[in-house]
Amino acid sequence: MQSTKRIGSSDRKVLAIGSAVLFLLAATAATAAYVSKETVQAEQDKQAAMQQAEKQKAEEEKLHHRQMAAAQPRCNDSNIVGTLAGGVAGGVLGHQVGKGSGNTVATIGGTLGGAYLGNQYIPTRNATCR
Repeated sequence: MQSTKRIGSSDRKVLAIGSAVLFLLAATAATAAYVSKETVQAEQDKQAAMQQAEKQKAEEEKLHHRQMAAAQPRCNDSNIVGTLAGGVAGGVLGHQVGKGSGNTVATIGGTLGGAYLGNQYIPTRNATCR
């Protein structure tokens, strides 16, 4: 003889509640996984946007510095200090060499020659441009 067991109403309730609990647990797990994935993706997108903004800001700053450097003329004092120092030294030496009316010519020539040599050979590194 075969025995068939019938499911009673209390067993059905337990089975229905158990099934509902399992369904709710599965739905909750799926929702949590989806929310977690979306949160991680949103955070990654936010970080990528911040990095891109920082990169763009750095590029804009570089461009600004290049534009500012290009807009400002380079300092060129034409070596005024070297020219003056050479002119004075040349004038003094020329004055020592000349006699009589040649003294004036020697002083002028020494001044001009010293100014030229001072301009060419005395480095001042743009001393008057600071």
